[in-house]
Formats: sequence, C-alpha cells, structure tokens
Amino acid sequence: MVEAVPEDRALKNAAFARAEAVIDGDAVLASNTSSISIDALATGVARPERFVGMHFFNPVPSSRLVEVVTGAATGPAVLERVRDWVGQIGKTAVVVRDAPGFASSRLGVALGLEAIRMVEEGVAEPADIDAAMELGYRHPTGPLRTTDIVGLDVRLGIAEELHAQAGGAVRSARACGGWSPRGAWAASRAVDSTNGATEMTEILPSHLQGDWWTPGDATDAVLVRDASTGAEICRVSARGADLAGALAYARQTGQDSLGALTFHQRALLLEQFATVLNERKAELYELSARAGCTARDAMVDVDGGIGVLFTYASKGRRELPNAQVYLDGPAETLAKDGSFLGRHVYTRLPGAVVQINAFNFPMWGPLEKLAPAFLAGMPTIIKPATPTAYITEAWVRMLLDSGLVPAGALQLVCGALPGLFDLLTLGDAVAFTGSASTAAGLRAQTPDGVRFTSETDSINASVLGPDATPGTAVFDAFVRQLMVELTAKTGQKCTAIRRAIVPVGLRDAVVDALRTKLAKVVIGDPRAEGVTMGPLVSVAQAHQLIRQVDQLVSAGGEVLIGSRSAPDVVRGDGTVGAAPDGAFVEPIVIGFGPDAPDVAHEVEAFGPVSSLIGYETLAQAVELANRGGGSLVTSVATDEPAVATALMAGIGAHNGRVLFLDSIDARTSTGHGSPVPHLVHGGPGRAGGGEELGGIRAVLRLHAAHRRPGFAADADRADRGVASGGRRARRRRASVPQAAGPAAGRRPARLGLARGDAGGHRDVRALHRGHVLRPHGRRGGRREPVLPRPGGARIPAGLVRGRTVRRPGAGAGAGQLRSGGPALRHAGLTW
Repeated sequence: MVEAVPEDRALKNAAFARAEAVIDGDAVLASNTSSISIDALATGVARPERFVGMHFFNPVPSSRLVEVVTGAATGPAVLERVRDWVGQIGKTAVVVRDAPGFASSRLGVALGLEAIRMVEEGVAEPADIDAAMELGYRHPTGPLRTTDIVGLDVRLGIAEELHAQAGGAVRSARACGGWSPRGAWAASRAVDSTNGATEMTEILPSHLQGDWWTPGDATDAVLVRDASTGAEICRVSARGADLAGALAYARQTGQDSLGALTFHQRALLLEQFATVLNERKAELYELSARAGCTARDAMVDVDGGIGVLFTYASKGRRELPNAQVYLDGPAETLAKDGSFLGRHVYTRLPGAVVQINAFNFPMWGPLEKLAPAFLAGMPTIIKPATPTAYITEAWVRMLLDSGLVPAGALQLVCGALPGLFDLLTLGDAVAFTGSASTAAGLRAQTPDGVRFTSETDSINASVLGPDATPGTAVFDAFVRQLMVELTAKTGQKCTAIRRAIVPVGLRDAVVDALRTKLAKVVIGDPRAEGVTMGPLVSVAQAHQLIRQVDQLVSAGGEVLIGSRSAPDVVRGDGTVGAAPDGAFVEPIVIGFGPDAPDVAHEVEAFGPVSSLIGYETLAQAVELANRGGGSLVTSVATDEPAVATALMAGIGAHNGRVLFLDSIDARTSTGHGSPVPHLVHGGPGRAGGGEELGGIRAVLRLHAAHRRPGFAADADRADRGVASGGRRARRRRASVPQAAGPAAGRRPARLGLARGDAGGHRDVRALHRGHVLRPHGRRGGRREPVLPRPGGARIPAGLVRGRTVRRPGAGAGAGQLRSGGPALRHAGLTW
C-alpha cells in the first residue's frame, strides 16, 4: 500500500494508522513523500522493517522514475519486493538511502528555487528558462513547469523540510555562492595548497541538538595553526554552548532513535559509516598533513579509525544477537521444581557517552569510543582536542551529511566544556584520553553513578632479552620497532616506547644500530616529497617537549642520539633549511644506567624521545619496567622461553598489554604501539586503570544492572527480542527474580537473575589483573614459552591457538581453561 497524502507528518502518520488497521501483516507500507525522512516516519508505524519510501517522480504519467528510499530498519527482502513491483508497472526504481531530500528532491528543489530567483531578478522569462533546460540539458520539462505540476505548496514544503534537516549547511553554502559538502566553514575558507595560507580564519562550528552552531561571542577563541608553516587554520570556541540542551537531546532523541534499532541494525549502520569515510579519506589525509602527519601517520589515524568501524560492524553481527537485549549464559534454576529461575541480562545505559579526546588521534581516538557506544545503543557527544579539532569536525560532518546517523546519536562540541560534569547524572558515561593529571581532575568532578573510563599517558617500556644479540632477527626487530615508535606520528602516541630497557653489554650496539636507521629519516613538511617524519602538532608542544628533555638530562641523562636544537628540514616548496614557524624536533635518545633516577620513569616527553636504560639481570629489568607505575603496553623481544616466562610473571600485573616479539612473528606483528579493536586497550595505575575496545566487551561495558520485580510471563513471549551471548560478558548484570507461573514446566523464560553476594567464578576473577598478551608461541615440534600459574602450574603459550587443558592442582570446582574464556582470567591473563 502506497500513501500519497500531502507533505505533512501528522497527516501521514494518521494515514499510516488507518492503513495498518486493514492491511495484512506481510504487506509492505510505502510513503510517496518527496522529502520527509523515512526513518522519522518509521517511528509512527508498527512494522518499520516493512516500511519504505516510494517517491513517484512528477509528472507521474510521463516519468518512469520511482525513487525507492530505504530506512535504517527496511529489510532487504522488502526492498527486492518493491523493486520488482516497480518494474511490473513499467517504471524504473532508483534506490537511495534516507538522507535530506533523498536524491531527486534535493537536486530538484535546488534547481527549482534557483529558477524562481532568476525570474524574481529579471534574468529571463519563465518560458525561456524552461526552454534552456529542455533544449540544452534535455529535461523533459523545465524547472518552472515542473514546479507548476508539483505545486508551489509542495515545493515550499520540500524546501522547508530540506532546510530543517540539513540546516545551516545548505543555507550557508548557498550564501557562499556554491554547494559545499563541508558547509559554511569550508566554503568560507580559501586555502592555498602550496603554503597552507588562508584568506580568513573562521570559528570552527559545533553540532548540537541537530544543527551546526557557532558562538556569538568568541572572544575566548583559541587560534589553531598549521604545524609546519604556522599559517592560521581556524579558531576554536564553544562559548555559550547549550550543554544541558545537548545532553537532554542525546538522552531523549538519541536514546529513542538508537533504542529502536537492534544490535545488527546498528552494526550495519557502522559499516555504512565506514564506507562513507573510506570513500572520502583522501580529504582527511590532506587535512591531517596540516597537523604534521605524513601519509603513513594519516593512515594510522584515518584508516585505523575506519578499521574500528568495520571491525565492530562485523563483530556486532557475528557475536551479538539481532535484538536489543543481551543475555549472558543460560538460565539458572533456583527452585527444585523449576518454577523460579534466574538469568544474567544486559540492558544499555539510559544516558549519553561524553568523550574527551587527545590531539594526537583526532579520528581514531573518537571513533574507537563511538563504535562500541553506538553498537550499545548509546548516543555520543564528542569533545575533540583543540589543536586538531578541525579534522574531527571534518569526518563528523561527512557522517552527518550522509544522512545515515540517527537523530541525536552524534553531537560535536569544539571548545571547552565548562560546567559539563555538573550536568551528568546516573546513566551517563565519560570516556577520557589524555594526561594522567587531567584525568585525575576530571575523575574528581564526576558525580556518583556516572561511569568514568580513562586511558592516559604512560611511560611504556620495551625490553630486549639477553639472548637477542646483534645479527639475530629478534635484535633487528627490536631496533626496527624502536625506530618506528620514535618517528610514527612524530612520537606523539600514548603507546610509544618511552623507555628501551636493554642489557648493559648491548647498549652500544643498540645505539649504533638505531643511529643507522634514524639517519634515513627525512624531517620536514609532510606535503613535501620524500618527507618521512613531520613536525609536532604545535610550536607550544615542541617547546614543552624540549623542557621535558631538559628535565631528563638535568637528572643525569646523556643525549646519545639527536639534539635539542631546531633541525633543518624540508620545507613545503622542497627547499631545505630552518623553519622557525614550524614545530620540528629531531628524534632524541637519552641514556641512563641501571640506577636511573625516578625522573626517567615519571617524565613523559611526548614526542620523538626515548630513554635507553641498561639492566644487568632479568630481575632488574622487571624492576625497571615496573617503575613506570602502570603502563598501557610493554613489549619483550626474545627467542628464549625462560626469558619470556620470567618477564611475563614479573611485569604482567603492571601492564594492560604485553607484546612478545621473536624471530618468527617479527614480520607479522602489529607492533608495540598499535592497539587493535579486538583486544582490550588500557592499563593499570598511571595508565588510567580503564578499559577501551576489547571487542564486544566494550559494548557490554555500556550496559547496566537494574532490578525489576518478579512476574509471571509466557516463556516464548519473553524470548522475543533477546538472545544468549555466551559466558564472556564481565560487567554487572540485571537482577530479575522471576516466577514462571503458567509457564512452569516449559522452556525457561529468558529474563531474570536472583541477585546475591556470590557470583561464581566472577568473584575469583575480580581479584586478578586482566591484560592482553600477544604470545610468540612456535608451531609444530618447536619449543613454546610457558607462563607461570598460581601454585607453580605452567601453561604453554600455544594455548592461544585453542588448546584445552585442565588447571592442574586445583581443588573442587576446577574447570577447563579455554582460549579467550573467562576461566583463563582466573590467573589474571586475558589471551
């Protein structure tokens, strides 16, 4: 059934209600709307999966076009059925996603309104304007004649609807004399690609409550400059932003639009987000160059962020149910006759996720927080770091312009957030990336009941085993990894190697090998050919870095490689020389002995700087690594199982991730500084004590426990919309005591948990430190390193490949240990 009433939402909703009262349950309901969002209309129908847009193009008798508009919930079988029917009536279906104005109306209203303006301005007579389009562009009817057929009231309604959905991006782009996908900010800036100069500096807009917004008073705006040339890029301020309104919009509109979708529908949208950004990543690479990123650096940030979206899109469909509730494991029988049952249930938090990001990853950083939050059904408010906020604004705008983002699911605040934490309530969550000191201050402001997760700077280490001598593959892998971590993103990574811990006797060999590799690094403007390392993000950051290097040297450190003086660089025009307006620093390595002072383990020089610290025994290497106070990652380079065992036993509890390099996996390893979305990212102590990523774990972390009264329910009906997800979930569960009532003796209802103090293996697991281990196990008949277990039991690292063993020496209740399963975490290890 096709609805074709005028362009009025209330009128259409009334028509849908009447139609659904008489049509069969398997019938398709379609709207002939020419501009109203299909997803918005779908909220008013009972079966959104069988709802679709069918825009018959005017004049209908002579036009063969039918624009088929799919919403987020439209099923693929429904789409094929509609396309077949369109073909049967002699017309051609063009499939488009739900977006402001779809395709035909978006283009048609632009042409029609411009033709009307031309008549108003006396450019030409109406008949001549129509003739120009009919003869010159072979339009069957001119834009003014088409407007007469459609009706001025309909044209006005389409224009108003398009303006309401696209907002200032359409209006301001038109005012600038041309349509721009980036809207007013991009259209008003003329950029010289040679030197990065701009004709004017605009305020970077925020996107709040469905509209782009800039402050009326921006006297506090921060000026952002090109990292290589010092040219002005934009100013950043959120002075006067309605943060309370943004939170309310997220909690209401965002929660409603995301809550209507299943895990699988959200996962499919994540995949579409990734596709949109992937198609336009060249633009993001270009912007990233202004922040000092080489093409390799931009790939880490841009492609890494897109990869997170693809990963969660895939895992969401494979590992979560096509439902809105996640069940953890089977029902537990709590009464002998089976009449009283309990079950662990996940329900999403009812608030918003506020993410506060660091400057070094303006795309990957927000996206690795957004992906699991979106999949969990929680709206997100992004606060990017000021120096690279323009990159975040660019990809956020790309997603919003695509029309794929559900209303209220994504907002952006470019600027400071004064008073925001006073507005947070139970059900909200904060995800922070940045310095440990800032995290401590924000955590103190966080109200009770608001979840706060932080991933902070840490003094990460890389340990070279005593067996890894010059000439071995593992020695070469260690040096190559250290060079990469010094130069990738110009060392501006929270996971970069800040301390290289090596045997005292190998220190000189490491320095010589590293110096040889660093001699090939070309420092300069990333837009110049041949440059392999760009500047820091800003001159201020460069000055701070040199002050931190001074601290390390003053504490007894020796500069082994590099200099604190500004280097000559390759400029944007290809010449070589000084660049006083750029933030250039060359790689620096500072040497310490085994008695390295505390400052070597506490001061993080956030850039291309690393300390080289010697050790005499493995026990001393463990002690040095642990003096960092908790790290995101430590890597170990060794071919000896005994060395791997000793180091893992000593450093495991102090790290979020431990990466093992050997001569076999050296070429295939993702590297010391590369967290992957499948595994947990985070670390104890100074590293923040939080968790990010970790596959579906990150999604479940945004679900909450709650109590619901017991009730009698039909088991089959209770099963609808929920499905079991296995035993890997780790967060708090809902407590729902349930009497089976009339369902007694039938299949257990899938709701409920009788809450108590004991949680089985969860109580034991809470006393251990979980971390991600990337082992260097050998295949076939070769040796495999073993890891210590409580009580002296040892398990081969090959277990990661799925072997099943039983914990030796355990008493009653000992269960099997499987790769990735909860039982492994009894030992504090997450494989």
